[in-house]
This record gives sequence, structure tokens and C-alpha cells, in this order.
Amino acid sequence: MPDIDCPLGVPREARGSARCISVLILGGCLTQAAADALGRLAMAYGISAAVEVSWPHTADRSFQTTFDVVVFQPSTYWLLGPLWDEAPFLSVEERADRLQSMKKYLALQIRDLRRKTKGRLLLVQGFSVPAFSPFGTLEFRNDLNYHRMVCELNDHLTSEIRGDPDAILIDEERIFSAAGKLRLTDSSVTVFSHHGPLDLMVDSTNRPLLERLLGPIQSSHAADLLARAYLDSYLIWSGLGRIKCVVVDLDNTLWPGTVGRGGSGCSDRF
Repeated sequence: MPDIDCPLGVPREARGSARCISVLILGGCLTQAAADALGRLAMAYGISAAVEVSWPHTADRSFQTTFDVVVFQPSTYWLLGPLWDEAPFLSVEERADRLQSMKKYLALQIRDLRRKTKGRLLLVQGFSVPAFSPFGTLEFRNDLNYHRMVCELNDHLTSEIRGDPDAILIDEERIFSAAGKLRLTDSSVTVFSHHGPLDLMVDSTNRPLLERLLGPIQSSHAADLLARAYLDSYLIWSGLGRIKCVVVDLDNTLWPGTVGRGGSGCSDRF
């Protein structure tokens, strides 16, 4: 039976002697929930991970210890709450002002983190569009709607780390969209800014109703997806388990015919 937990590119022998790393996760509820998943899934990557979590605004206290990997997810609750939850009641000009203020704040945070993590891996997690918009179907008529705000914030984060070899973007919008946001996060049952794992918001009384609406709910599935994205990024950055040589059947693959056999082989064609 194939090892479904073994990621592509990590040879079995690499997983036999785990590399020990320390990870600091700076983020909100959902990102911090990925800490347990990260520790649980890391061994399949040939990694033993010691994980600590903290809120982004308390990062200074966390850096009293040196970490191999730092995950930074701009806390949706603290940072986006004033924009996410109040956006329907703000004018376009007010939303634009708040968006620019957020960009400036994020730039300062990321530059400070890049300085503190120099030579180690910094993972910057982007934003995802809420599954539902308070503007409803007519959101497209709004000059500065949720989708555009998320795109601008993600572009801004990308521009801050694009040239840094020790920083990688975690594309939350792509990761969650590919798996299905409605079954991953809690925007169907609570305010937009909470950004929490769906199962944490579902108790035994309303679970049957929610499952009829959304289908079976996987516990902490979003946290697992994020943990795998962090681990995949570490593999790319560190080169752990890197494939250095690939041997293929060259005859009738890279050239027509068979080398050295004469007849209709490659030697008769060139």
C-alpha cells in the first residue's frame, strides 16, 4: 500500500532520521490551530518540529528565542476586523483609507520580521476572500469590494518579499479555494473577521443541520492544509530530500529509436 502521508520528493530514508526544527507561528485562531497539525504531520517530511504560537502583536516577546521557521499570518481578527465587519457601512473613500493604512502597517511588520529572521525561513501567509460577502450578489457594483481588497493586500504582501530568498508566500486564497472554503472556515456561521476552523464553531446540536447544508465536515481540515503548505515550503527552501539525479529510459524518449543497435535505431538516423 502506498504511503499516502509521504509527500512527493521526500525519500523514505530521509524520513528515517528526522531533522529537528523550531517553528514560531504568529497568527490568528485558524493559523494557530495549525500548530498541532504541523507537529503531527512533520515526521512524514523527515522533520521533527517543535512549534510555538503567539499573536502577531506580541511578536517582540517571542523573538527572545531563535526559531528556524517563522510563520506570519496578519491576524484577521485584529487587523481585518475593523475593515471586514464594518465595510458594508463605510463609504468607498473610507474603505480606501483603511486599506492604505493596513498596507503601511503590514510593510512595517514584514520588514521588521525579515530583519529578525535573516538567514532563516519566513513564511508570510496571505488573505483569502470570505466565503460570503455582506454586499451579496451586487458586490461587483462596488468599486472597492472584498475581492479587490484581498487582491490588493496579497499583491502588497508579495511585493514585500518577492526578492527575499529566505521568504515564501503562503497563498491562502489558492489553498482554500482548491479545497472548498465553505467546508473549511467559519464564515457561514459567524462574523467574517474571525477566520476560525469550521469545526470549532459547530457543537453537537447544530452539527446535523450544518452537515445537511455543507456535507460531511472534516475536523481541522483547514489546519492540516496550512500545516502541509508550511512543510512543503520548508522542503523547497531547505532542500531536504532534494532529488539530485533522475535517470530515465532515453531510447524512444529523448531521441527516436535505440542507440547502438543499428538497423532502424538512432545511429541510422543521425
